[in-house]
Amino acid sequence: MSYQELALAKLLLGATVVTDSFPVLFASGATLGLAAIILLGLCLLVEGRLPRLDRREALLLAIQSFAGIFLFRIFVLTGLKMTTATAGGIIFSTTPALIGLLSFLVLRERLYARRVIAILLALAGVLIINVSQAGRGGGGKNPVLGNMIVFLAVAGDALFTILRRLTDRRISPLAASALVSLIASILFLPFTVWEAISADFSALPWSAWLILLFQGTLGPVAAFLLWFTGLKRVEAGTAAVFTGLVPLGSMILSLLFLGESIPPAALVGTCVILLGIAVTAARKGRLGGAREAGLKNAPKDAPGSRQNP
Repeated sequence: MSYQELALAKLLLGATVVTDSFPVLFASGATLGLAAIILLGLCLLVEGRLPRLDRREALLLAIQSFAGIFLFRIFVLTGLKMTTATAGGIIFSTTPALIGLLSFLVLRERLYARRVIAILLALAGVLIINVSQAGRGGGGKNPVLGNMIVFLAVAGDALFTILRRLTDRRISPLAASALVSLIASILFLPFTVWEAISADFSALPWSAWLILLFQGTLGPVAAFLLWFTGLKRVEAGTAAVFTGLVPLGSMILSLLFLGESIPPAALVGTCVILLGIAVTAARKGRLGGAREAGLKNAPKDAPGSRQNP
């Protein structure tokens, strides 16, 4: 079940970055604010209260929100204005590999052959999709600096996953989702208010507001919950493969709501990503799911059964 949760989370996340009808900082702050309200309400309803955090837990959640949500979006907006769309797409394609590397260096997870193959397939698939969609982009004003900023965005996205694995397991996926959304929405608040005051929304069609509502409710709420729930039972290196589904979610929503066509090369890239996921799923089936999902009944002396903190 955890694999399905991770896959759906990234498909939904990809579907929340399609529309450009609204000022980008306003859209980011508004959608995160809506998500925070819903998630906080659900947390209070289901769990009765928010968890009491010690200093380490609060710091990890704050860094996760700051690097993985706030800085990620700021760096994406800034970097893509300075570099080419093709170069930015290539750099974004390294996300699965970077998460896999950090899971090895920080979490001490094993980089066994099947996992490396799956990550490389995900990387290749995302690369094909991004290049096929970004090939029309022109030159950037400062490609070198822009590429560095885009890579920082990718690093922030990778930290979002790694830091969750370091967070105390007593903080539920629902509470963690609510808190990171709340912190990120507060960070965006000054920009949200500023662009709301200066923007003219009168000419926007109803479909734009509908997409914004989706991006602030079902999209991030479900995406955060599913991702954090899946990460509770799956190692970060395995979850890295599923980050390749983000551009697929974007393509699906673009096709359904914006009437955009999908390039044939993007379909090829999608098949490569799915192949990487199939390689990952095959390993889970071979191990009976115990070690990969981190179940309590895994033999303590089995290779790779050691749990990460």
